Amino acid sequence: MTDVMREMIAQLMGSEREAEEGRRLVPFDHPSVCRAYLIGCCPYELVADSRLQNLVFCRKMHEPAHKADYERAQKEKDYFFDVEAYEDIGNAIRAVDAEIARVRDKLERDAKDKCEGHNYALTQSITEIDAKIETALQEMEELGKQGRIDESLSMSKSVEELRARREELEQQQLETFETGSGLPKGFTALKVCEECSAQLNIMDAESRIADHFNGKMHLGMVECRSKYTEMKETIDERRRLRDATLYGRRFIRRTPERSRFADSPERERRRDRSRSRDRDRRSRSRDRERRRRRSRSRSRSREHKSSRDSKDRKDDSKVTHFVMTLKGLNSYHLQDGESEPAPLAAGKARLYNMKFCPFAERVVIYLARKGIETEIVNIDLQKKPEWYFKKHYQGKVPTFEHDGKVVIESLMIPEYLDDAFPNTPRILPADPFQKVQHKLLVERLSVVTQAFIGIAISLKENKLSEEKVEAAKKAFAEAESLLTHDFYAGNEPGFPDYMVFPFFERSWLLAKSGIVKIDLDNFPGAEYPKLHKWFSAMMQRPETKAAMQPPEVGLEYMNDYLVNGKPNYDLNLKDD
Repeated sequence: MTDVMREMIAQLMGSEREAEEGRRLVPFDHPSVCRAYLIGCCPYELVADSRLQNLVFCRKMHEPAHKADYERAQKEKDYFFDVEAYEDIGNAIRAVDAEIARVRDKLERDAKDKCEGHNYALTQSITEIDAKIETALQEMEELGKQGRIDESLSMSKSVEELRARREELEQQQLETFETGSGLPKGFTALKVCEECSAQLNIMDAESRIADHFNGKMHLGMVECRSKYTEMKETIDERRRLRDATLYGRRFIRRTPERSRFADSPERERRRDRSRSRDRDRRSRSRDRERRRRRSRSRSRSREHKSSRDSKDRKDDSKVTHFVMTLKGLNSYHLQDGESEPAPLAAGKARLYNMKFCPFAERVVIYLARKGIETEIVNIDLQKKPEWYFKKHYQGKVPTFEHDGKVVIESLMIPEYLDDAFPNTPRILPADPFQKVQHKLLVERLSVVTQAFIGIAISLKENKLSEEKVEAAKKAFAEAESLLTHDFYAGNEPGFPDYMVFPFFERSWLLAKSGIVKIDLDNFPGAEYPKLHKWFSAMMQRPETKAAMQPPEVGLEYMNDYLVNGKPNYDLNLKDD
């Protein structure tokens, strides 16, 4: 059976035919299936086997059986796949438009270079001829004075020839640019096709130009753009209808796969362990509180201790407040195949996070300090949902979403938060010079980040070297020298403190685990007294407490990740 016949049968019978042949396909509505292909307008299919196929490459499944299943199912229920396909088609068109701009710019540069080079050569030739004419005229004058008339006349003929040559070059210079082409005569005139980015020779025969306009790449992009323009007229209405139909309730809809996972024994065991640890911690906390009350009643300095406990309770209430503003910090991490969260209401904020990621923790601390109410959606970084790549092109965390805008990168989000939420405490200085100084300080403190990452990588490869440990010591020494006040930002913690703290915290966990030999009582070491004081103060800050995982949970994750190579993102799972 030929491939064409097999495809025709698959289009008619759908996945039933694939099952008969022993193939098991995922359902047509699975996230791994290309929505644009299902509606018949995937750019990759339209320009297949052409120069553009890598530019608009589609990683999703293209199965005729899926298309047949979709067309049957769509008659009974609207799946709104055109809304998702609209974004994919738009991304492909934007990629091609960027290529068109690149090619156009290249052609313009090439033309300019050719023109300048050609004009420069003509000017040089004319200058050389002028010099020869000047020399010849001087020689003619000398010959005339000497009475050598014949030689002088012969020289005059040479001068006339040089002048004729000069006029010829001047004429070429005037004719350097042909009308409308902008290119010297004799050069090939190229232009870019505004549909598909192909380079066209405007001097080609009409038949060759017609061949291009009837080619697969050109027609494919014409169809793609036409479909996109057609969809654009109704996309807003389709989005509103989809949101009303699918996202009427404001919570993350669980897919069947997620529901099964939620009920799995392994998930239950993890949740039971987490609850058990929480109960133990609460029990120990109550015991400590009872002992503290008894001790306080017997103490001679009851008033002083009462004041201290009042401060502790005040700090604890701050931590509780910060945790309440960060909803979902310890929630389940979404995986591939699970639904995208419902669209945000106006003015609301959302952070895509992984709760053990130090880069994401930077932003969590910042949000806690500013008291910005934020919905946190945790992402499984080993099984990232397909839709998340539309938020962050590399699928990394953190990603901040607010008022229809998406901001990425842990060093950029804080600056956006300061500017976009003016009614919250500003952390980065408003003064431009001071702001630059704080950013420069973070850049210099990046030696700590690099040292920690170097040790983590070597631990994963089971070869912690003395070189990595020495690099960490040098990084701590550099950080010690940069600390001129109680905090890097001054008398209060600020941008540089929050950006570097997560990496000190993880270095402390490595020391606590015994993997790296560091004196815990004087972390990061007795030779760094200012750093020790700074780290102790940062560990007690309400905003850092709100963002940190309990040490025993962090140690368990670090052991799973660095030693066993199997990170469990859902440790300490809680229903926020």
